[in-house]
Amino acid sequence: MELRQLRYFVAVADTLNFSRAAESLYLSQSALSKQIQALEQELGVTLFERDRRSVVLTRAGRVLLPEAKSLLLRSDKLIPLLRHETDDAERQRHIMIGVEPRADGDSLIHRILTEQIYRERQVRPGLRALFLQMEYGDMKKALMDEEIDLALFLHAGEPLGAPLTLKTLWDDEMVLAFRSPREYPDEPDAVRAVLDRRGIILLENEMRGMSQVLQILGRLGATPQIRFSGTRLAMCLSVESGESAAILPRSVVRRLAHPDVRTLSLREAGGAERIWLAAAWRETEKEDSLAADVVRGAAEAIALLPEEDVR
Repeated sequence: MELRQLRYFVAVADTLNFSRAAESLYLSQSALSKQIQALEQELGVTLFERDRRSVVLTRAGRVLLPEAKSLLLRSDKLIPLLRHETDDAERQRHIMIGVEPRADGDSLIHRILTEQIYRERQVRPGLRALFLQMEYGDMKKALMDEEIDLALFLHAGEPLGAPLTLKTLWDDEMVLAFRSPREYPDEPDAVRAVLDRRGIILLENEMRGMSQVLQILGRLGATPQIRFSGTRLAMCLSVESGESAAILPRSVVRRLAHPDVRTLSLREAGGAERIWLAAAWRETEKEDSLAADVVRGAAEAIALLPEEDVR
């Protein structure tokens, strides 16, 4: 079994789509399928149940997935550790950053994070930054196990607790997004009317986001028809095409392309609609850790931005 085969397996498991996984890996779909089949033959188990319409992880696949991710994380970190184990200064020349898919929808994250890493590279020659997209549960565990150094994610107020440090970078709110040629009054009755008429689309594998949306609907006393999407892209396209409504962070909705995408506030949800972008890292005895420096610089850059760029 080779590490590249595990990477291929994780790519398919995360997307549940051979075509998209092959594209992200710069492979042909047939080559990817052959590698997965070779891995299944070597392990003696079936990892995916697949037909023309769907791909589903088997029990063996679900068992392998977190172990494969952990092994790949450790392998990515091994070379920098071996190369820079001589002293603390050398060890500070690499950083592994996990980004939750929910947070990845906001282009401001890319702009601020990459700019700060670029600045750090100017003062730390040889700095190597590795970026990983990870689900919240996997990312938190990897942070606790010191497999990653920094995590970026959306949260609704749940504490992390020691030994992790949490820094809120900016606050946001969930809003109802839908396409319409006309304006709607920003009031609770309009929210319920849109939900009743359009229904709502949720990401099927995003349990934290789904939990928050269901809490909002419960606070509003709304019971719309619910549809599910396998990807964030498909969900946003459904909203922009007028197929359905969705409850999304306002910062994400502002970056949807069509000018007829409307938003209604959900403030009647009594705070359930609030959400924050946060950074988390492990506490250390030193205040000048690389992760802390990156977060500090990002927070300072955000503080200088006009409000309309953040919200």
